[in-house]
This record gives sequence, C-alpha cells and structure tokens, in this order.
Amino acid sequence: MSASLPANYLFVLPVFENPTSLIGNYYRIEAAFADVAKSFYMSCGKLVRSHREGLIKTTHSLLFVRHQFKLGFYSELRQDPSTALKHYKQAYTLLLEVRSNAANSFEIKTMAGFICYKITRLCFTTNSPMDGINHFKKHIEHFRTRIESRELTFEHQTWLSKQFSMFAGLFEQAVANGLVPSLSQHPGFYFYEAASQAIARRLCSQNITVQEPEELMLRLLSDNSTVEFLGQRPWRPGCQTLETLDPDRESEGIKALQFLEKSVSHHVIITGLISSAIIHFKKNKCFRLKKLMTVLLAQEYFVAGDYASCTAALSQVVSSLKQDNWKFVSQSLLTMCLRASFESGSGQDFVNFAQEFVSGHFAVSQEDRKLVQDALESISKGLAPSCLPTSFGSVSNKEITWSFPEPGSAQEVANCSKTIAPRFTFFVEGTGIRCKVLSGEVSSLYPVQDENQASTANQDGVSTSSSSSIPASSGILEVQAVVPKVGISRTPIQITFTFTNKTASVLPLELSIGNNDNFMFSGNKQVKTLSFPSFFSDVFNYF
Repeated sequence: MSASLPANYLFVLPVFENPTSLIGNYYRIEAAFADVAKSFYMSCGKLVRSHREGLIKTTHSLLFVRHQFKLGFYSELRQDPSTALKHYKQAYTLLLEVRSNAANSFEIKTMAGFICYKITRLCFTTNSPMDGINHFKKHIEHFRTRIESRELTFEHQTWLSKQFSMFAGLFEQAVANGLVPSLSQHPGFYFYEAASQAIARRLCSQNITVQEPEELMLRLLSDNSTVEFLGQRPWRPGCQTLETLDPDRESEGIKALQFLEKSVSHHVIITGLISSAIIHFKKNKCFRLKKLMTVLLAQEYFVAGDYASCTAALSQVVSSLKQDNWKFVSQSLLTMCLRASFESGSGQDFVNFAQEFVSGHFAVSQEDRKLVQDALESISKGLAPSCLPTSFGSVSNKEITWSFPEPGSAQEVANCSKTIAPRFTFFVEGTGIRCKVLSGEVSSLYPVQDENQASTANQDGVSTSSSSSIPASSGILEVQAVVPKVGISRTPIQITFTFTNKTASVLPLELSIGNNDNFMFSGNKQVKTLSFPSFFSDVFNYF
C-alpha cells in the first residue's frame, strides 16, 4: 500500500496452472470494476447537482432540462433504471415548460422525441408497459399539431412517423422479451400509424415545387458538425440568442430541405412499415385489420408502379371479402385490380379479374360491363384492349406491352358468337340441389349426389349432407357447385358455382337460378358472362 491506493483499487490475480480455475476471479474483477464505475458516475451526478446551485429557472430553463437528462443518463450507466426514469420524466416536464419560438421549436420537438424514447424504453424494462403507452400517447397528443411552418409540413409528418415507428420497435422488443400484448394494444397499431404518417408525408412532398438551392446550404445540411446541439438548424444562430431570423436565409434553408425531400424513396419506407403491421395483426389474430393493411400495401404498390405486386396482394383480399359478402368494398378493389393488370399489360390477370367483374356478382352499370366485355373479347383475339370505363379512373399514357393467355384458333374464336350458349338452371329440391343443362334442344338432368348421399331435411329443418361438392357437365362446360354440409332453417346459406370451359373457344354463358316452395333464393337470378378456355369462373349465390 506504499502507493496510497484504496484497497478496492488493487486486485491480486493468483496464478493457476489450470486456466479454468480463473473463472471465479474473472467474476470478482468484473464486480470490482463495476463498483469503481458506479462510484465514478455517482461523483459525476454530484457534480451536475452542484452546477444547479445559483441557477434561476426562468432564465436558465434549458440548463435545467439538460441537467435532469444528464442525471438520468448517469443513473442508467449505474444500472439504476428507476432513478433514471425519474430524472428523464423530470427532464421531459421541464422541456414542455420551455417557451417555444420560431428558432427553437424544432429543437424542442427533437429533444422531446429523444427523451420520450428513453422514458418508454425504461417503462418496458421496469415492467410498467401501461405507463410507457400512456406517456407516449400524451407525447403525441402534445406535439401532433406543432408544425413549424406550412412549407415544412412534410418534416413534421416525418417526425410523427419516426415517433410511432420508434415506439412500435420498443413494443416489439418488449413482446419478444415476454410481454403479452392484447388485441387492442400491440405493435401492429403503431406500425400502422407510422405508415399512415409516412403516406401523409409522401402526399405533402408531391406538392413541393423543386427549386435548386444554394450549394453552400446543401453542404450545411449534410454536415452535422455545424450545429451545437441536436435539433438546431445549421443556418440559424443558437436558440438562446436574441438575433432576428434572416428571412432570406430562412427561405434558402427551407428550399434546401424541400430539395432533399424530393430525393427520398417514400415507397420503401411505407411498404416496410405496412409489412411490419401485417405481421403483428396476423400474429394477434386481427384478420380484418390485416386485410386493411394488405389493401394499403397494394395501394402503395400501385402508386409506385409495381402492378404485379399490387394484383398479387389484392387478389387474396378480394376473394375473402366477396365470400364475406362485402360487395361494395370488393368491387372497389376489383376495379383497382383491373387497372393494375391493364397498366402492367398482363392479359392473364386482366381476364381473371374481368370475368369476375362481369359475372353479375357486383352491381355495375351496363355501360361499364359492356366495355369490360369488349376488352375481354379483344384479348381473346390477341389484341390489346382499347380502353377501360371512365369510372375506373385515369390510366397512364405510357406504351403498354401486353402478354396474352393462350387463345383458341382464329376460326374457333370467330365461331364463338355462333355457338349455342349452354344454359344452366339450378333448383333446390327436398333431396338437394339439382343442375339442369340445356344445350340446344338436348335436355339432361344431373343429380346433385347419388341416392346414398342425397341431402335430407329433418324435423328441425336442418339439411345435412356427407358431401359438399356437386359436379355436372355438358361436354363442353363443367360445373362444380359447393354447398355447406349443414344448413339451418331460415338461415341463408352460400352456394358457389364454378364453371370450367373445356373447349379452346370463348363461350358466352347464360345462367339462371330460381327458388321453390322449400327454399327462398336471394342473389343474381340471371347472369350473362363469358367463359374463357381453361379458365374458371365463380358465381356466389344465397338460398
């Protein structure tokens, strides 16, 4: 001890022949270093507290915020999260008391977001998730309308999007560490809000008129060393000065920020946030919200010109919504599918969606139906469709290269209009559903099931069946009817009719579905549509 060192500053490491014997000493020296570090950061905290003596809150409000933040940071380094959380909350409260002006508003908002991150992270760490959620909600509510200027609205949307994305990431990490989310509180909602703000940012940036700023201003924005504190503008004096802002300098700074905003790839940001939201909505069994996110993702793909991804995302949603009888919504999405397949020149996708559109399942005008049918006939002849209904919205003026499905021979297509259209009549009997196929003058009756599998109705009016698939064929067209295995009296049941064209020609179809004394029918009683070679057409009806 001749060097006058404290006892805990000296650590003797004995020599062992077996290296594994040193493990215990490693832990001991780690604990010794931890004690020394905690003592050091404790002394740093005392030094900060001593600086506060003699400060006046009204004139040194920013220093009070800074001191509380430092105390919270030193407490974190001492592995004291409870004390750190207390200091960060005090720093946040003092920050909200700072008078905001044109020079410091963005700096205050930036620091508020940073301190909010510290608070919410520690709330999740200390098993107080609701405190973190409530604090974040108050944080957003306080700053949601704090826009610095109209020209920088996009910057405010950027800040809001990052706040939601930051909190969603913390929430996601807490769930990975064992926190159990609820249906109303999980990371998916915050990723969704982040995506919504990012979409609003994109819309704001579209209205920006790009002007070339000064080269010096661009260099100032790219060099963060020119600012003294986080959140300050590089072209402005420090926020504590009383200098009047230079209007010309402000104009050049805003112009430079707008110029840089136009180069941002908003599509990548938005699709990433929506994809993260979809994952959590699916994981938490929020299936309707998952469909909504899928629609938003498809819309973003459409805006970005990625039409193949748009149709791929929408096709599964349209089918699901149609089965749930959301006709208006599914019709709107089907219209977007038609536009996307038209823009991409995908004849295969366009035929699939167009057949669905003219199937009679949706309430569309005769004019729109006629235009889509004309487009189908053009594709069947290997020709590009000329136009879409005006109700679908405008399409781009770019030249579209079309890829077409395999059509029949030219003669078969030419003879299509001369072919006698197969007419199918479906009706329900006490023993099940029967399909009557009329082709020219030939009439044949196809039973729903064989006699051993016939549907029956018991005294309670419940119809049961051991099979839900009902095939029928006219030689050129195959029909498949799918019905529920159980039906309850006075309760609608959905029946799906699938038609498969077995020829190489385009067949016009006339479908009629009626009711009888036992079953009331609701739906499209008469449907006219086209069936393309090797394609499937679905018709949904209710009894």
